[in-house]
Amino acid sequence: MITEDKFIEQDTTSFFLLLPALVGAVYSTKIYSQDLALFLLHSCLIGLSIGAFSTNLFHKWAHMDNPPRIVQKFQNMGLILNRERHKIHHANHDRSFCVTSGLLNPLLDKINFFPLIEKCIRLFSYVRT
Repeated sequence: MITEDKFIEQDTTSFFLLLPALVGAVYSTKIYSQDLALFLLHSCLIGLSIGAFSTNLFHKWAHMDNPPRIVQKFQNMGLILNRERHKIHHANHDRSFCVTSGLLNPLLDKINFFPLIEKCIRLFSYVRT
């Protein structure tokens, strides 16, 4: 169960997928003042890495009966996924797949984003169910 996973087991896989790009960004010889696009790319990589690193932790907290007090405050503010918002996903496992904050779930569910992505994956990978 996700609430029993150790920190290293649950939170590092997504982060390590982005590690090569982060290392490349850190050791880049370009000067940001001369290349705004590179600066924006590296900033996006850092933001994506932070999000990838924390999303499983937020998901874990949404499953916990009593997460840490500061986490409860962030959940109540809507900054990270809360238990009630995540229950929508677990009802049928057919919607509300965003487990970082859940803020985009209503929009993505309305436009059938995840079913469309699933169809594309099936089309291009020849996976059939």
